Amino acid sequence: MRALFVQPCLPAYRVPFFRKLGQTGRVEVEVWCDLEDRGSLRSVVTSDFRVAHFRERTFGPFRSQPALLRAAATRATDVLIFPWNTRYLELVPALVLARSRGIPVLLWGHGYSKHEAPLRRKLRNWVAGLGQGIVLYARSQAEVFLAEGFPQAKVFVSQNAIDREPIEKALGAPREDERLKTIPAEDKVIVFSSRLEPDKKPGLLLEALTLVRKSLPARLIFLGDGPLLELLKQEAKRLGLEPHVEFLGAEYDETKIAPIMRRAHVFAYPAAIGLSLLHAFHYGLPVITSDDYSSHNPEIEALIPGENGEVFVDGSAEDFARVLVSVLEDEPHRIRLSRGALETVTRPGGYTLNQMVEGMQRAIQTVYRAPRSK
Repeated sequence: MRALFVQPCLPAYRVPFFRKLGQTGRVEVEVWCDLEDRGSLRSVVTSDFRVAHFRERTFGPFRSQPALLRAAATRATDVLIFPWNTRYLELVPALVLARSRGIPVLLWGHGYSKHEAPLRRKLRNWVAGLGQGIVLYARSQAEVFLAEGFPQAKVFVSQNAIDREPIEKALGAPREDERLKTIPAEDKVIVFSSRLEPDKKPGLLLEALTLVRKSLPARLIFLGDGPLLELLKQEAKRLGLEPHVEFLGAEYDETKIAPIMRRAHVFAYPAAIGLSLLHAFHYGLPVITSDDYSSHNPEIEALIPGENGEVFVDGSAEDFARVLVSVLEDEPHRIRLSRGALETVTRPGGYTLNQMVEGMQRAIQTVYRAPRSK
C-alpha cells in the first residue's frame, strides 16, 4: 500500500516513526511537507523514505499548503493522510477532490483544541466526516468521538511515541558532562527540557524552586532555548537563585542529554506538556505537571498520578513546590514512580514506537480495503 502523508513539517522525532512504518513491508511511505524551519519546529532531511518539500504559507489565522490539493489529484498513492487542522484553506477542497476520485483519506491529529468551543468542534467533526477515518494520538480522545456517534470503523488510535533506540545507546555508553560536576552531590536535581515559551509557564518553576529550597537543597536545570530565556535568567537573578539554576541551552543529541537526565531526580513541567513527558519517562524520571489537563497535549494521557508522576494545582507555585518536596524527600516513593515511568514507555501495549506504528498501519489497511465511495 502506498501511503502519502501531507504534514506541516518533518521534525527529527517523527523520522523513526515513518521509517519503521515503511520497514513493515506493508506500507510504502512518502511525506510531503515544508522542510523550512518554522518557529520551534525544525524540519530535517532524510533519505530513509521519499520526502518532498512544499512551502506552507500563513494568512492571518489561516494556513495554505498547496500539497493538499496536489496530493488529492495524484495517481501515485493508495491512501492519503492529511493533517487534521481546519485552518488549512485547501483541506476541505482536497477532501472533496480525493473523495470524487475514490482515494481514501485519513485525518491525523489531536481531535481537540486547547481553546475548544462548540462551533469549532462542530466544524472539526464535520471536516472529519469528509474523510474515511480519523487517527488520534490518545485512546481517551477516541472514546470521546465514539461517544459522540462516530462509527467505530472510522476511529483509529496511533499513540504518540518516540524512538527508544538512541536513548538506550546513550545510556549504554555513559559520558560525563563537565557542567554537572559543580553540582553538589547532596542537591536534588529538577530538570525541565523543552522550548522556553509562554504557554509552558517556565517562570513558575523559579517561583517553586525558591519554596523548595526552604525544605531541601535543590537545583533546577533548564535544557532548552526560546524567547523567554533572557527573562528567566533575569528572574533567577532577582530571586537570588543564580547559584542554583543552570541554563544549558537546547540539546537534541541523546548522548549529551543522557548525563543530565541521569543526574536528575524529577522532571518538572508547569503547563502544556507534550512529547517531553514520554521523553522523561524513557529516562525513568517521574513527571510533575499541572492538573489542568485541558492545557496539555494528548501525551498527558500517559501520566497516572501516583504511578509514574504527580500533578499540582494549576498555576500555584506553592502547590508545585509542595508536590516537588513530597517526591524528592520520599526516595522510596520517587523510585516507585521512576519504575512506573519507564514501564509506561517500554511494556507491551504501552507508549512504544511499535504500538504507534501498528495503530497507523491498521488505520491505513482498514480504509484501503474498505469499499470506495465517490
